[in-house]
Amino acid sequence: MPLVLCTTKTRAELAALFRALGSRHVAIVEDGGGVLVPAGALRARLPGARQTAQGRLLSLARPYAEVRRAFQRLRALTRGAVRGFGDMTTEDIAAVTGLDRAAARRAALREFDEPFVFAAGQERRWRGMVRRFAERRGLVVTRGGRFNHLHGPFDKGRAVRLVRALLERERGPLAVAALGDSPLDAPLLAAADLPVIVPRPDGRPDASLRRRMPQAPIAPAPGPAGWARAVTALVEAAARR
Repeated sequence: MPLVLCTTKTRAELAALFRALGSRHVAIVEDGGGVLVPAGALRARLPGARQTAQGRLLSLARPYAEVRRAFQRLRALTRGAVRGFGDMTTEDIAAVTGLDRAAARRAALREFDEPFVFAAGQERRWRGMVRRFAERRGLVVTRGGRFNHLHGPFDKGRAVRLVRALLERERGPLAVAALGDSPLDAPLLAAADLPVIVPRPDGRPDASLRRRMPQAPIAPAPGPAGWARAVTALVEAAARR
């Protein structure tokens, strides 16, 4: 069963994760901004991909520099009510994410997507303006579990469909299971045959994601424990067929 990592994490963060796992997998990085194919993970040709230290990277989105320029303009228009990773020091990112300094540095190495936060008490005032600003520039604002994100018109679902097509050329028809816990994951779950919603830390599914995926089953626990138990159940069910 091929495992595809589909994440908000950067390519640099994936390199550390590959080392921790002791293996390398096809990965969808920065919420669908790019597809990373390490050596040996896929034989398929990837026209337009560039070679990186972690493998071939196929870009599906506008480069971060363009998104960052738009965000700087947005920050000025909102009088500093929004603050992105590009405005933060390593220590700032570590503080808002809970990562250590080394991991925070890797999280800052964005290639497609700008995570950001609103200043305390400012989201209601500026939320609509931020979305309109993004739409006028052909960009999108999406909400994850912890941050909002400014990026080009891409999502995890488009990337999943591309990766599925590449895998099926080599392996034949596949059933795709996907797990997610935030509104950013709705396109991912919609692209899957077997979608599963992982509850938030309070034990309840994200309300927005649940509205968009009302028929998806709920994992039996939040976080990694729920993910693991749900995946185990899916694998055991497939083995019985």
